[in-house]
Amino acid sequence: MDKVARYKKIARQVAEGVANFGPPPIGIEYIRVFDDADGQFTLFTDGWDGGNRLYGCFLHFDVHKDGKIWIRQDGTDLAIVDDLLDAGVPKDDIVLAFYHPKMRQYSEFAVA
Repeated sequence: MDKVARYKKIARQVAEGVANFGPPPIGIEYIRVFDDADGQFTLFTDGWDGGNRLYGCFLHFDVHKDGKIWIRQDGTDLAIVDDLLDAGVPKDDIVLAFYHPKMRQYSEFAVA
């Protein structure tokens, strides 16, 4: 299995783990938008908390053709990066895309 295909599998497994971590709050559902072919794995919340509408992306992995996993959004309080590292993805193949490009150089991860 080539690296990109392996990373797609890992990203999907981690995203599934987040979606299955526990039930969403009452009135909220998690929407999975997974595109295995293009390497896009996104989780949304949708629902109501009293009178407040809750809708939005809280997790997005993008497995690039360049062989890196771009974490475009991580709105969890889980150790998502640790899950990727534990699955064998090295730090230089993980881009914390939610950081400004100029700030990525100060992380321990890939800048692009």
